[in-house]
Amino acid sequence: LDLAAAILASGCLAMFFGVLPAWAQRLAQMLPLGLLLPGPLAARAPAFDQAIVNLYRPGEGIAPHVDLARFQ
Repeated sequence: LDLAAAILASGCLAMFFGVLPAWAQRLAQMLPLGLLLPGPLAARAPAFDQAIVNLYRPGEGIAPHVDLARFQ
């Protein structure tokens, strides 16, 4: 059973501990960390140790909104 499908089917939130899944590690490796983060953070290994993933069904998504100033 696909884990993401099981979580979607349950309608529940879930937390998992351990290393990031391979797809998330590959995504992180594509980011130009030297351009995005200050030196000490760009040199950190692993660059990322957590992720928030929002899964939406077709037709769903984030409703129109205005971000707070800290997100602009």
